[in-house]
Amino acid sequence: MRRFLVARKNIENMNIVQPEAELEPLSNGVNDFNPNEILCDPVDDVKARLATTRESGWDNLFSDVQNFCVAKGIPWQGRTITDLHHYRAEISYVVIDKICVEIDHHFSEGINIILNYFSCIDSRNSFSKFNIDKLARLADIYHADFSSDDRGTIRDQLDTYVL
Repeated sequence: MRRFLVARKNIENMNIVQPEAELEPLSNGVNDFNPNEILCDPVDDVKARLATTRESGWDNLFSDVQNFCVAKGIPWQGRTITDLHHYRAEISYVVIDKICVEIDHHFSEGINIILNYFSCIDSRNSFSKFNIDKLARLADIYHADFSSDDRGTIRDQLDTYVL
């Protein structure tokens, strides 16, 4: 059986409930959540961020855990390379890899392509990802919703909106 970072009895005796004032910023963030923004980021972007976190985000995560334990009075046992390797490679990496696998299973390649095309109408940063070719390709994919004349002139019509 592995030794855990914190003894169970120490966790059970701790009061880690935060005052309401400390939770207000988190609550405001939840209230500002816009589920449509999630669809604007292609799955590949999410996977790239996870890969970045996997490769270089460990130190920040470990620092956050240390700060949390100090702030809540959770005793720290001695740290060794083996402990760090366990939490980094056997827990953190495994979780990130499982998330990536789940994303791959949930979104097919075709859905990823369509989400990538839809990302060009993301209104954040003044439509910085706007792309006429992607929008025209969407019109081709959803050909039942556009007449052949509309599909033929869509690029010219969209050029009107590009400054």
